[in-house]
Amino acid sequence: MTVNSSVSIGQGTRIGAGSVIRDHVRIGKNCLIGMGSVVTKDLPDHVIAFGNPCRIQREQSERLCISLDSPQHSP
Repeated sequence: MTVNSSVSIGQGTRIGAGSVIRDHVRIGKNCLIGMGSVVTKDLPDHVIAFGNPCRIQREQSERLCISLDSPQHSP
């Protein structure tokens, strides 16, 4: 998904409420961005990141990302 010409958000990425994404930032697919984060730099695929400034806290396995997207996991 491209929000505008300078921000790109990968498929399956979840962004917490109140987060700010600066211009010219790319967020990879299947990322989890914590509430209130300020994303100032690019983030690779499959990471959990949060904070001000937003920092990678850990990498997710692809298997976890797939299971969260499966219909069986729907609330």
